[in-house]
Amino acid sequence: MWKPISTAPVGRYVLIRGGEPDQWDTSNPELTEQPPCVVAKGVIGVSGAIFWQFAAYDGGWLGVWEAPTEWCDLGDAELA
Repeated sequence: MWKPISTAPVGRYVLIRGGEPDQWDTSNPELTEQPPCVVAKGVIGVSGAIFWQFAAYDGGWLGVWEAPTEWCDLGDAELA
């Protein structure tokens, strides 16, 4: 069930949707469209604001997802 992003837990991976990435590799023909949702973790920055680090296919940090609107729990899925 999707919930407002303002209720998302910080420091734990969740699914987020809405918004857009701060950068997107449009030169890669396999990445012509942005995904409908991404796995991301809310992190508190130096200013105290929360920013969303979204994960690459291998679990590495791909970038910052800006202005997401909703989140969904991953449940018991493991992300290693």
